[in-house]
Amino acid sequence: MTLIEFFEKSVAENICTSIVHAPDRVILIGYQKNMIQKHAERYHDFFLQHGFDIDFQCKIVDKNNVAAIISTLESIIDLYPDCIIDITGGEDLYIFAAGIVCERHRDRNVQVHYINIRSGVTYDCDMDGEKISEDNPLRYSVADNIRLYGGKIVYDYEKENGAHIWNLDDEFKQDIRTMWEICRTDCGVWNWQMDVLAAAELYREPFYNPMVTVAAREVVSAHMENHGRNGFLFRYDLINKLIDEGLVRSFEFNRSRPIHIEYKNEQVKRCLTKSGQVLELIIYLAACEAREKNGNPTYNDVMTGVLIDWDGDIHNSNVQGDAENEVDVIMMRGMVPVFVSCKNGNVAVDELYKLQSVANNFGGKYAKKVLIAPRIERSINELVLRERCKEMQINLIDDIENWSEDKLFKTVKGLWSQN
Repeated sequence: MTLIEFFEKSVAENICTSIVHAPDRVILIGYQKNMIQKHAERYHDFFLQHGFDIDFQCKIVDKNNVAAIISTLESIIDLYPDCIIDITGGEDLYIFAAGIVCERHRDRNVQVHYINIRSGVTYDCDMDGEKISEDNPLRYSVADNIRLYGGKIVYDYEKENGAHIWNLDDEFKQDIRTMWEICRTDCGVWNWQMDVLAAAELYREPFYNPMVTVAAREVVSAHMENHGRNGFLFRYDLINKLIDEGLVRSFEFNRSRPIHIEYKNEQVKRCLTKSGQVLELIIYLAACEAREKNGNPTYNDVMTGVLIDWDGDIHNSNVQGDAENEVDVIMMRGMVPVFVSCKNGNVAVDELYKLQSVANNFGGKYAKKVLIAPRIERSINELVLRERCKEMQINLIDDIENWSEDKLFKTVKGLWSQN
């Protein structure tokens, strides 16, 4: 099968048909030679990694010359009679020319179709009753989406602050739920306490069991004060809840001895030494558990703490001009990416622009943008944030801490379809 694609900057529109049914070859028609060739190489490598050796070819045709476009289409049809023309994307005159060719060569069974990226529905545009078979088992992941737009996910084994792969077993799922129940009663107190535990981890004494953190009280206190956080170090009501739930095994603190805390396990420790981690994980869990009525997962892939290197060239140290962004949660619904920013504390307007920039670059017009900010009502710039979210078409969720788990999980399930 030969697939004719009219090139678009939107990756989804260029390869959606190939995802549904891998062809023998794809001919990309456009007018920007260097860009099309660059994408063709990227697409070939992508499908090859998934086990499909598709021949991607490029045809450069003036987008304003209908006669040249028609001539190019007819020459392709002559060479490859088994053609399907995909009009999901492309310049207006390319699509107009495809209609002319389809009608002119009715006797040659030229197939023309369109795929709705958001719904996944295929439309038979030549009206002969035939549709492309959907038999490509390729699973389109978050990493695939980022790679196809020219970036790369940086993992924690490649860089210290890279994406971490969580072991989402039943026990840890319950731990996430438990931590969120404690956190949502007062997100401000939770953030403060997690920052203290993070400081203790930063200045921990060496040679202890990794699950045991021992740190000098005065050093941790000085660190907090240096970051404008004067006041108590520990809220014993919160610490006691963590102990009662088995998340913290032991805790000692008094003025004459170092801070001593033992965590349940490595995953729980990660959650309790980063203030916003538990909010990210409850959203991540909700997305992972979302199911359709037929039992199939709502999202074909979900990741949290996703560090994206924009040009795909990872450096171990900060290099001038090397752009990286971290996205708290990314979900894939078919080829529709959902970019979620979780802010358990104050929200700066800059965060909205970062979210918009990443979503536009790695999802284009199909990307969904979500800001989850339980404490936005306490921000002095609340009205500005709300107005900016409307302007940028960012779905703002601001009172999640008051929701039942059922409402939270249902909302996350539907994020991909929100306007």
